[in-house]
Amino acid sequence: MADIAVPKNRGFPDFKQEYDKCLDFLKGFKSESGGFKYMNALQSVANREQATIEIEIDDIKDFKDDLDFSSNVANNAHTYTEMFSKAIDVLMPEADKQVDLDVHDVLQNHRMNNAVEGGAFAEEVVTPPELTRR
Repeated sequence: MADIAVPKNRGFPDFKQEYDKCLDFLKGFKSESGGFKYMNALQSVANREQATIEIEIDDIKDFKDDLDFSSNVANNAHTYTEMFSKAIDVLMPEADKQVDLDVHDVLQNHRMNNAVEGGAFAEEVVTPPELTRR
């Protein structure tokens, strides 16, 4: 694991900017082979080929050489886990191949059908992202 420098800014970070950095990192980080490492991982999750996204602190440190950001992530993992989770929810692509339905899909479809039968429009039924994570 790489050494993490102490951030220059000892105050609280601007969490909106930090969230934007999470989005930028996930969308823009390229692996040594040149592929978009985390966007490819998100596609694998969407296709149900993998279940988790592991974000490496060394990747964060190397991305745009932002020592404050990498230090903030390392020193406040709980907050940044939530930020990255929300960023992943926003960036998660649709599956690009056929996936088998599982119990979560069946429950989600049942919930949607019950809401629509109760008078809601399908577009109005919003499932919290926490319930769609697998």
